[in-house]
Amino acid sequence: MNYQARRGRFEGFRVNCECVPCLPARVVADCLADPREIPYLLIWTQRPLSIQRDSLAAVLLAEPREAVRLSRPTRNEERAEDSPGYVEVKRWTGCQVALRLAQYRVPRGGTTLLLCCDWCLKPRRVLYGREVIKAARYVRPADLICRTCAKLSYASEGQGLIFRTRWAPAKRLSGLQLGARPQRWEPRVFASPVDAFDLGYVENLYRETLDFTAAKEEPLN
Repeated sequence: MNYQARRGRFEGFRVNCECVPCLPARVVADCLADPREIPYLLIWTQRPLSIQRDSLAAVLLAEPREAVRLSRPTRNEERAEDSPGYVEVKRWTGCQVALRLAQYRVPRGGTTLLLCCDWCLKPRRVLYGREVIKAARYVRPADLICRTCAKLSYASEGQGLIFRTRWAPAKRLSGLQLGARPQRWEPRVFASPVDAFDLGYVENLYRETLDFTAAKEEPLN
């Protein structure tokens, strides 16, 4: 993460996890719970400006930024019943990742589905598809990994959402909350690419995102 300098502030190149497309475990759980056993299309659209929030412009200007195909493993690739489950994630670029799943026991009873980071193999609620290279000060695509392995920060980390200054005329404003903590960049979920096409999300995506159109009518073999 960012290191803390002598004057008490965090320095260095930082990228907030709220600005990176993420894959929540609950989306994967909904896909696996679908009795039709069909693949899902996940599309991350451009996040609108705050002035466009909850407006018609926010919908019309939301262009696709990334898309993946989320599906169960094929029958011949399924593991034994006593082994951890897997789910296949295929990006619009053609890159495919076998994402490992884990069951976590909730203290109040029952279990919840978690996603295992491809690097540290720890179960997480959210995984990210970007990795920060702080030495070179840039972000590059990566397999689905956790926030720690991706070297991402929270927007509120290091009091990033609080105004701090030592300038005497504005010192009274020091400690003022600059804004609410932003929400995670989660995908739009479609059970069929036809639905995404009708809304205008598919026309600019790579053709391989449509290779499972026929799966809407029949389950995977």
